[in-house]
Amino acid sequence: MKTLDFDYVKIHPKAVTPEKLKGNLGFDLSVIADVGKADPEYKSTWPVSNTYPFKKNKNGCYEFYLAPGERRIFHTGLKIAIQPGYGVIFYDRSGLGVIHGLTKHGGCIDCTYRGEWLVCLYNTSHVYYSIKEKDRIIQCIAIQEYIINFHENKSLDDTFRGEKGFGSSGR
Repeated sequence: MKTLDFDYVKIHPKAVTPEKLKGNLGFDLSVIADVGKADPEYKSTWPVSNTYPFKKNKNGCYEFYLAPGERRIFHTGLKIAIQPGYGVIFYDRSGLGVIHGLTKHGGCIDCTYRGEWLVCLYNTSHVYYSIKEKDRIIQCIAIQEYIINFHENKSLDDTFRGEKGFGSSGR
């Protein structure tokens, strides 16, 4: 089994260190406190909004609300350096996606990126969803970079699907 070493920097005191458990393909990232009004000392390279609905719950933990049909960028408070020759792809956490209708927008981090890792979530459900600071919100899978050479041709080879489009591979 190949080992990858990713260096990271916590740029927020409440950032959660990622951990890859043995037997799991990926690792999860967690959200930090709302970085607008809730945390004015936070120094991100990305602009933050003071208009997100959030409140402090009875445990002193910040809670954010993602409205139906709303998308929002969440901060992780982490900068992570990926080894050259690799990248990371974001995937929905299955429980958030299947049970609660939260899905990600975007989600490819290249080995040359050194800014804060941000996660854009979209609420496809018909109800508000509450996210608490330190909740795991996305899973990340490392992938190897490949050299791809594109060659222009006059036509392509024939396959069983041909040009049939969406759903043509069957169920």
